[in-house]
Amino acid sequence: MDDDEFFADASARLGALHTPDGGFVDDPQLAAHNLATAAQRHGAAFRWKTPVTAVMRRGGRVRGVCLKDGTELSAGVVVNAAGPWSGQLNRLAEAGGDFTVGLRPLRQEVHLVAAPAGYHDAGGDGGGPVLADMDLGTSIRPEGREFLLVGGTEPECEGVPFRPWRSSGRR
Repeated sequence: MDDDEFFADASARLGALHTPDGGFVDDPQLAAHNLATAAQRHGAAFRWKTPVTAVMRRGGRVRGVCLKDGTELSAGVVVNAAGPWSGQLNRLAEAGGDFTVGLRPLRQEVHLVAAPAGYHDAGGDGGGPVLADMDLGTSIRPEGREFLLVGGTEPECEGVPFRPWRSSGRR
């Protein structure tokens, strides 16, 4: 708000993106659990707390992983559900060089507030809209039927540079 341009009228066209079939994962741990459960139903086995030291590739595709004890596990599909270590696993797999969005663990401050009456019905499916203002660095999304999570989109604060999702570089 200290920027002289903060309250200036828009100098470019304002727009929005409506994605009625879009969504978000509000519980990454539950999403990983659901993937694991589905994989187990199809015969997958898991090695918990077993460090991966290398990713095997063949024909330009990931084909498995090597474990710290030397065991090699081959697979037609390898799912990276490494949470905060996802970036390290991508580097082992030589994946991500062409990603347009970076990957790194972050802590974000969010606030749980009561949703205004009717908010959850505004999305048409009882879920309510998910909003993000990349210029202000704020976001709002439903949390259950009665609440909203209000947070940030990595605004410049505490020494973390602002990285908007749009390419103009303008705040």
